Amino acid sequence: MTNTPLLFDNLIKFTNTPSYEHFDHRAENLRSVSYYLQKTFVLADHYKKQLRIFNNNPILKSVFEGTDNDKNIDEHTLIEKIPTSDQGLLTHIFLIINDYILSHKDDESDVFYFSFNIPMIDNSLNRRIMVEFKVLPYIYTDQTTSKLPWITYYQCSESNNSNPGRLTLHNLKDKSETFYLLNNESSHLPDFITLKQSDLAIFELACQGFSETETANNLSISTGTLKRIKSSIMMYLNTQSTAQTITLLYQQGLI
Repeated sequence: MTNTPLLFDNLIKFTNTPSYEHFDHRAENLRSVSYYLQKTFVLADHYKKQLRIFNNNPILKSVFEGTDNDKNIDEHTLIEKIPTSDQGLLTHIFLIINDYILSHKDDESDVFYFSFNIPMIDNSLNRRIMVEFKVLPYIYTDQTTSKLPWITYYQCSESNNSNPGRLTLHNLKDKSETFYLLNNESSHLPDFITLKQSDLAIFELACQGFSETETANNLSISTGTLKRIKSSIMMYLNTQSTAQTITLLYQQGLI
């Protein structure tokens, strides 16, 4: 396994040591919520590149076994719980998340979180379990003096979607969702396009056997607009048919 961090951005250089009063306060809060509500949280320290896990979700108990509950660990202790074949996907996802958080650090009106699915290994049952991560940044109050965000946390739960990926940006102000369609074969990461629910609906309706005209009517758009949206998505994916595109969207858990 590579020693290159997958969850943290090595290009961010902190010029000042942040105040760990903020971190300790967040840790105490998550510890209490985890215990009383039986939830699992991961608190990420981007300055020291360490994680602290609070795991009281019975379903995920054995998945996070050996991660030293409520102790500082390096990210590879967590990553070892993820199948090797899916670690590239995790890297791609966190490149996107970290870039977004950094680029929006000065926009206090942008209140958001990310969610995605990643398989993890349940050693007690010798199986994989799909885990949904919700990544929430503490960027509005927890910044270093150099104005760099340095604390995030992840809420983990069993996913009701069986496919890895489904990277989604949730805007908490306008309740909108933006879906990320990833090109995981690209040699230049991150590589993605963003889609709205209305874009995905085109292919969801196609799955149900609707014609393009019927789909356009259902979505209250013109057939020409529908064709342009389909064409741009298929061009990005280099797919030759609607069926092939649907397959790729399904594989990333988007439909």
